[in-house]
Amino acid sequence: GDTNAWEYLGYFIAQNLQLTPFPTLDFHSDQTFYPYGTSHVFQSWGLERDMFYAFAFTYLGVGPWLQIYYLLSLFITGIGAFLLLRKEYHFYSVLLFSFIITLGNLYALAKYPHHLNIAVYHWTALSLIVDFLLVKHVWHRQVISLHFILLRLILLMLSLGLELGYIAGYSLLSGVLTVSFVSVMSFVRRPPA
Repeated sequence: GDTNAWEYLGYFIAQNLQLTPFPTLDFHSDQTFYPYGTSHVFQSWGLERDMFYAFAFTYLGVGPWLQIYYLLSLFITGIGAFLLLRKEYHFYSVLLFSFIITLGNLYALAKYPHHLNIAVYHWTALSLIVDFLLVKHVWHRQVISLHFILLRLILLMLSLGLELGYIAGYSLLSGVLTVSFVSVMSFVRRPPA
């Protein structure tokens, strides 16, 4: 199954990433399917996950680094959702929503550990929340601060470190739809000339 691949991808980065003189990752090696080798370019890369594992493996040795990464993902999702929504809604509603988005996402929980790439979705979940708040503020004609837009851009860039095919794709799609909606609403609601 896929479970065997997740630790190996981080190990592969730890062994094949060279930072000097320019960052280089050698995708073709004989470390798999020896002595012929294979290309690892088509693996389900999650740059954040793989770099986390590579760093922990290199400096701390063998350990449960992917399990710790998954727990950090749950923590970031829960705390981030709470912090984003706490000024907008009632305390207990935000607390319940944060719990549901973290531990009530049965689909993501069922994907762990076999499909760890899909079970880890923290930056994308926070991106969807920020998109919801942006659309809500535009709909209600509320002021959108620059730091809120910068937060969305940062979350978009961070989500690119997650699994690109599914998880980061949702963040990108949500961003495109939000920008389209905000642009149309800004054009429709502009004052007449």
